Amino acid sequence: PIDKIDEDAALVEAFSYVGAYKSKNLVAIGALAGLTVSMFGSMFSLPRLVYAMAKDGLIFKSLANVWAMTGTPAVATVVFGLGAAFAAMFISLNVLVEMMSIGTLLAYTLVSTCVLILRYQPHSTTLLEMLPESIRTPLGGTPVPGSPTKALSHGSHGVH
Repeated sequence: PIDKIDEDAALVEAFSYVGAYKSKNLVAIGALAGLTVSMFGSMFSLPRLVYAMAKDGLIFKSLANVWAMTGTPAVATVVFGLGAAFAAMFISLNVLVEMMSIGTLLAYTLVSTCVLILRYQPHSTTLLEMLPESIRTPLGGTPVPGSPTKALSHGSHGVH
């Protein structure tokens, strides 16, 4: 009966009510494995993102320290691993699962939006073309790419 099934573990309870206890245990183990893999998948990229941001100077530079033996961002891994462990201790599992789902949805939405923005931008081949005209204009006497250099214009001949 639908009113006797626990809404938090409906599939596990359904197997229990029909007497398929081995299937119930298999589904429960699979659910825990899925949550674990999802958590590790989310946590795997975090230290590398933090490393890239720290290396660019967006956050603390000390988070960009790399462990010489493995070449991994050790400080970022330890700091954010401990942060995730403390969050897991104090926040309920339901809230953590919802936060992971929302975070994953937000990440995929952000990537999809950026792909659309990049896809429908006007074509530009170089960064120079994207700059305003006031910045692109060279100062007097500055060699311009594609023009003869000062040495060639004063009689020096290169190899032809």
